[in-house]
Amino acid sequence: MTGGPEGSTAQAPSPATVKRLWTEWDRLSNYMGKTRRHLEATANEEVFLGSVLIHSYALAENAAAQWLGADQRTLCGIEDWGERLLASNGKTWKDVEGGKAGAVELAITRNAFAHGTREIEPWTASRLNSAGRQSRPAGYPVTLDYAQLKAYRKTLRSLLEAGGLGRHVRAGAM
Repeated sequence: MTGGPEGSTAQAPSPATVKRLWTEWDRLSNYMGKTRRHLEATANEEVFLGSVLIHSYALAENAAAQWLGADQRTLCGIEDWGERLLASNGKTWKDVEGGKAGAVELAITRNAFAHGTREIEPWTASRLNSAGRQSRPAGYPVTLDYAQLKAYRKTLRSLLEAGGLGRHVRAGAM
């Protein structure tokens, strides 16, 4: 049985794989809540929040790659894998909390923390503008607070669910 887009020859994630995705998502959410107070007191909250964003993005991207039957290394950013995931379920960016612009913003923030740049680069400003989000100028610092992290994770979760990878995936869909 295959999953993802029609005609895909890759094996779709099993119900157990989808369950592991959401179990890890919940574990990370729980950890985030329990650890936040301690980190606020030690002034390392932004590093922690960036780590949670990086991990959340990795979970989402990996699940999308499995669903699409794609090699994760060949995906060209959230614009690519998000669009393909949504199309595989007959959805569009309008079905995602924050839309394409919110998804691209979270990906740029994730990249800034994952790669240590922590600022808007000229190409990322262009990427944001192309997605429909007015960008801050190149060189502007990228920051992350708890409210932003929650919003970014909400966008990722919404993208997964709109793409057909919700918690309650029908067994026949797998």
